[in-house]
Amino acid sequence: VFTVSGSLPHPIAPDQGKAWQKINRKITTSPKIHPSKFGFENIRTTAAAVAILLIGFSALWITNRANNNQILSQQTEIISPAGQKSKIVLPDSSVVWLNSGSSLKYKGNFNRKEREVVLEGEAYFEVAKNKSKKFRVKTGILYVDVYGTAFNVKNYGNDEFQEITVSEGRVGISGKTGEIRQLIRGEQAILNKKTNQIVFTQNSPEVINAWKNNELIFDNTPLEEAIKYLERWYGVQITIDKAMIGKHKYTFRIKNESFREL
Repeated sequence: VFTVSGSLPHPIAPDQGKAWQKINRKITTSPKIHPSKFGFENIRTTAAAVAILLIGFSALWITNRANNNQILSQQTEIISPAGQKSKIVLPDSSVVWLNSGSSLKYKGNFNRKEREVVLEGEAYFEVAKNKSKKFRVKTGILYVDVYGTAFNVKNYGNDEFQEITVSEGRVGISGKTGEIRQLIRGEQAILNKKTNQIVFTQNSPEVINAWKNNELIFDNTPLEEAIKYLERWYGVQITIDKAMIGKHKYTFRIKNESFREL
């Protein structure tokens, strides 16, 4: 048995309107977030560093590209003065003997997609084999195309004829309209510069290439042609009587003789 003494409290009547307003204020009012000063500065510093790196890499890429383009467009020229001969190893390991009074040019992009040189004068080539990259000699109006072989090219500015003689392998002789003919060992192409006519004949590579072994061999050679060789060989100028031109041919050999002995 429970006995309750005193009176009961009056019932509570809550104000629902005020309660909802209070709840709504708490829901709709977003808290203010104050990012720390350190965090904001850190973000700005990181962004600046990334921007500097991007600018640096871009400048470096542009500079390298410009330098590479400049190198590729540059041209190397080797000159062998009169009375001297030069031996050259090209970037693809091909070897070239350059006769006196001759020059050889090639660009900085040599051996990238193809191998191309420009010759003025006379040179003997031993081309490194590479079936994927053609080797081309541009000289006068004719081109010599090979992938790996040995041959001699003669095309001095004051010569009436341009000569190409094969020592080993096979070479292709081309003009502006395409390939004219292929030559094998011992075959020679002789172009008459005045008539643009080409004659194909047989000749001894050992005789034609003797100059690279410090020897000159003349076999029934017209005097005026022999004089041109001798001028380049000794680095001198020789004058002959006009009455002798076209009347005399000579057969002789030169190796160590001085000009006075000649």
